[in-house]
Parts: sequence; C-alpha cells; structure tokens
Amino acid sequence: MCFFLILMPSFFQDKYS
Repeated sequence: MCFFLILMPSFFQDKYS
C-alpha cells in the first residue's frame, strides 16, 4: 500500500492543480 501513498500526491496534483 506504500505505492498508493506515493501516487496519491501526484494524482491529486494532476487533478486539482
């Protein structure tokens, strides 16, 4: 589940940027 925490920031930045 560590990969999820790493992808989360990138995902949110891409969607809510």
